Amino acid sequence: MTDFDAERHTAKEFAEMQQVFDEEDFLKMVKQCKSIGYGRKISDGFHTLEELYEHRTVLLAVVVNLLPSCFFKSRKHEDGSMFPGYFIVMGTLCSGQISYHCEERYWDLFKCGETEFAAKWDGHSSDDVLDRITRYVQGQ
Repeated sequence: MTDFDAERHTAKEFAEMQQVFDEEDFLKMVKQCKSIGYGRKISDGFHTLEELYEHRTVLLAVVVNLLPSCFFKSRKHEDGSMFPGYFIVMGTLCSGQISYHCEERYWDLFKCGETEFAAKWDGHSSDDVLDRITRYVQGQ
């Protein structure tokens, strides 16, 4: 594999090299991009990560605002911690608990209950959240 140098190559240029790389190589590339302030600008040629996260957050707000009794937002995890500049949106669907961390600038988009501390996290992973949302949409 050709070494990726974030200072010499954009992510698009690297993709155009048509190199096949594994997950470890990809994560190394992302880490290098983040280290020079380029992380949120990584693109698949159509959308940047920044755009995709913004879309995800606004779409989550639509869901929360349609089902406000199922969700709450909090500036602190159950243990009082939180990632700087973020808050948590947590919901309980019939298929299980889901949660997302969102940038503080989106706080007012979410028209749901507010709690001082988030509920206890049930240990769900990103895959669990996707499965729970899919099952909810399918009526399972």
